[in-house]
Formats: sequence, C-alpha cells, structure tokens
Amino acid sequence: MEEKDELIQVRISSKSKQRIKNIAKERGQNMSDFLRESVDFLVAFDTPFWQTIEHISGMFNIAPAEVVQNVIVRYSAENIAREKVFPESSYYAMEFQNDADGNLLTGLDLLDLMTQYWTDLMTQHKKSYEKMRVTEARRWWNTPKRTPFSHLNPESRGVAERADAHNKKCKEIERTQGKEAASEYHREHKGDKA
Repeated sequence: MEEKDELIQVRISSKSKQRIKNIAKERGQNMSDFLRESVDFLVAFDTPFWQTIEHISGMFNIAPAEVVQNVIVRYSAENIAREKVFPESSYYAMEFQNDADGNLLTGLDLLDLMTQYWTDLMTQHKKSYEKMRVTEARRWWNTPKRTPFSHLNPESRGVAERADAHNKKCKEIERTQGKEAASEYHREHKGDKA
C-alpha cells in the first residue's frame, strides 16, 4: 500500500518565507520540495548526533546548520590539502564504508570504525613525535655550540668545563695506561679543575 503525503501547516515569519522561497528558487526547486527535503535532512540525524550538534551550536552560539556546514568545510579543506600534498594518490574515504552486507555504515557503527581509525593514526603520530623529540634532543646535545653546561653562568660553566675535561683526561689515561696512572694524574692535577 502506497503511503500518502500529509499536509502540515507551520507558521513562519514573512522574512523566513521569503528566504526559503529565494533559496528554493536558487536551487531550482519549488518551496514544497525544498521544505520536504529540509525536513527529511533534519529528521535523518540519529538522536545522539543531533544532540552533539545542538551542544556545539550552544557552545559557540551558532545555528545547528552552521555546525554541520563548518564540519563539511573542514572535511573539504582536508581533501583539498591532501590533493595538493599527495596529488598522485587516491583518497580512501573512511567515512563512506559498507558493512559485510553492502549497507553504508552510518551512526554509531561508523563512529566506532572512525574512532578506531583515528586512534590508530594519532598513536602513530604520537610515536613519530616522541621519536622526533628524542632526535632533536640528541641533536641539541651534539651541537658544538652547546654543551651540557650551557645553562650555567659563565664562571660556573668554566669550572664545570675544566672538571669535565679533567675527568675525561683521567678516563683516557685509565683506558690507555691503567688505573694507577689515572689516579696519579688525578692527584697531581686535581687543582687544575678549579
């Protein structure tokens, strides 16, 4: 049995009516089709996602439609950037995936899939970032202009550098001539550290 359309009447301001009329005309639709499509769009949201949209809307004091539009802007910007940086690669659209039965994943099922994807990706980024920080730290310590005593004032730095040079010399003597020779050098030159 075919479902019949029902008439719903809603009061809106003449300003809103004119805006709806203008947008419908701009999109090549009559007002009824435009309004029907708009209502279908709004009721298609799963309740938890609509609540999230309303929450963000309230947080930033913007209309729910602007929340959706800004998410699409971010998505579009990401795709444009990806095409600029990786023009030769094809895009794997995680957000448009089918389940085993061929149905498009939506709602909480898609949220689970995307959450796992982004968690894995961010974990990789975190590991790369931590590795980069270690590399940067090693580079900093190995830079000739910097020493482990760079943070000290000039007088203290001089004392620390002379002590460090003395200890290195003792280790070198111990390595090449033995502990006794290193101890003797240390006793004879310990005043050189100050």
